Amino acid sequence: MKNALYWFSHDLRIVDNKALTICSRAQSLTCVYAIDDRLLQQDNYQCQYLGCKRWRFLHDCLVELHTALGEVNQGIKVLYGDTVAEISNIINQASIDTLIISRQFGFYELRILKAVIARNPDIDVIEVDNYTLYCSSDTPALIDKLPKQFTPFRHKASNFSVPRLEQQIDILPSSVIPYETSLVFPANLANQLTASNHSLTKFIGGERAASKQLTRFFENGHADHYKQTRNSLDGWDNSCKFSPWLASGSLSPRQVYWHLTQYQTEHGVNNSNEWIYVELLWREYFQWAALQLGKQLFKFRGRNKSKPLTSFYSERFVSWAQGNTAFPLVNAIMHELTETGYITNRSRQIAASCLVNELAMDWRFGAAFFQQHLIDYDVAVNWGNWQYIAGVGCDPRGGRHFNLDKQAVCFDPDATYTKKWLGNNVSITDSLDIADWPIA
Repeated sequence: MKNALYWFSHDLRIVDNKALTICSRAQSLTCVYAIDDRLLQQDNYQCQYLGCKRWRFLHDCLVELHTALGEVNQGIKVLYGDTVAEISNIINQASIDTLIISRQFGFYELRILKAVIARNPDIDVIEVDNYTLYCSSDTPALIDKLPKQFTPFRHKASNFSVPRLEQQIDILPSSVIPYETSLVFPANLANQLTASNHSLTKFIGGERAASKQLTRFFENGHADHYKQTRNSLDGWDNSCKFSPWLASGSLSPRQVYWHLTQYQTEHGVNNSNEWIYVELLWREYFQWAALQLGKQLFKFRGRNKSKPLTSFYSERFVSWAQGNTAFPLVNAIMHELTETGYITNRSRQIAASCLVNELAMDWRFGAAFFQQHLIDYDVAVNWGNWQYIAGVGCDPRGGRHFNLDKQAVCFDPDATYTKKWLGNNVSITDSLDIADWPIA
């Protein structure tokens, strides 16, 4: 390996980065992060792939990563445009013979990678398991015969070990392409930042913030109450809040796993802290399922190939997206999502159930809307969970239909959360005012 190219993706960190260990063996190294210009365009579901709030978070991650790489003789160059063309230009410009990239799980991400390889057939490609607990090479029995439901996967996973954390690299080979002292972004991306209100979110992108949250969560003992509080609609300490950093790769699932293991060694295992491991396994399951499903992850019939009894009604979708449905709790959830880029797991389930069941909407429109707005968007987790709710995924019960009145009583009994995001404007939309309603 003479001239290596490290194509950063969902691995924006220095710590526990096996790809950097491999990169250290090259004679020269060039590091890039590619943003395809199609990500800012509207898709078939009237949404764009990369919303301004997620881009704000990724921007912060990249700026910090560039600084951290500078301390080990490296940096990062942000590419924008046609990803296949941009990566190919770098390969030619730097005479790259080896491409290093963390394993991709999304169908479209893999398609772009395959197109790069097809255009540059002479390069060697090293794919690194940097985004999951397990390595594909170590667990073929787990991955090749992936169960259709989570519980059998969970039982099988107990037979496999999680790799130890990678040692941090002290120095990396220099690049044949000079880096800017400060990270430079194209004008289109800079404009996206101005559309994002940074003050409404507590999440700060980057490895330092990820490490701080990881340490704080366990040091303050929140892990021992996790299972009891994780379904809350609000409150920073009620859940671990690792997901944005896991999605960007500023934090690895193995870091969380070994931190949890150390905590359990010192404080004991209970149902709450063990549930954090279960959530890591859910994330893991969705990754390998996405790899197995390919394009089927985005199909209306899902993995089960069973057609849902839903359709598309533009008025209903707009009302849901704008938080103007007949359900105040759902409206509050949608306002929090669009204003901050984050909602809790329970909130996501409530909003998704409303769209699929009460509004009888094609689940893919909801998945695409979440994709645009969530700062912790993960292709496998997002689309896998939406399939689950819609009854076309891995749920053995054939989907989930939440009683919205009961959800409000259980999780917002005094309407504190609803009033926080709607103020006193908690009136219910008259279902006869909209053309394709009433709602049953």
